[in-house]
Amino acid sequence: MKTWAIGDVHACGHTLKALVDTLGPTPGDCLIFLGDLIDRGKTMPSALDLIDELKLNGVQIRLLRGNHEDAFIQAFEESQNPPKRKLFQKNILPAFNVWKSFGGNEVLRSFGANRMSELPEHLIKLIYGSEMWIELDHFILVHAGFNFSHEPFWEDTQAMMWIREFDVDLSKTKGRRVVHGHVPVSLELIKQTLEQPNFGFIDLDNGCVYRDRPGMGNLVALDLNETTLIVQPNIEPYA
Repeated sequence: MKTWAIGDVHACGHTLKALVDTLGPTPGDCLIFLGDLIDRGKTMPSALDLIDELKLNGVQIRLLRGNHEDAFIQAFEESQNPPKRKLFQKNILPAFNVWKSFGGNEVLRSFGANRMSELPEHLIKLIYGSEMWIELDHFILVHAGFNFSHEPFWEDTQAMMWIREFDVDLSKTKGRRVVHGHVPVSLELIKQTLEQPNFGFIDLDNGCVYRDRPGMGNLVALDLNETTLIVQPNIEPYA
């Protein structure tokens, strides 16, 4: 069985399809998405269709919960139980409006939806089924990182989705490196951390949606069996 970790997709469905075609997963293989599968990009329906197809073909799909999935869940739960409007209050759905400004508007538009209730049920189920962190033999995977000053570190789930800076305590990970996304970094830095085992982390977010930024604009996957990097440039059909 092969296992790949895939960096922040951010609804770049065409680019994800090209990456998966290169990986060529077969039944029994596993794709682990490091969170932020949604928002900002404009081809989320293509990404969702691909994930559904992979599942039907026996490929295991695991999604880590990123800050964008967290914002989605907060907004969805608010939409299910909207608060009562207070006198002179204009914004009665703060979480929903935060999520929309956070990149959620693109998700709604891509599905032709105005409300979260109009989004596909299997998209909502996928996001709600996301995991906080995953332990493997040689790696620990998470979206953002860990707060190793918290005891025990795995209880700080907020940090797993939102933390931006952290130092890896290899004594607490039992020598396993942390594979994460969340903070866009250059392709050069990704390769450097991958090649130097003294680095406690490997950041796989190369800012796929930021193809106008030097050193970014790629969707990357890490083969966790061979520890090799696969790089797919952004090929989304929009500027």
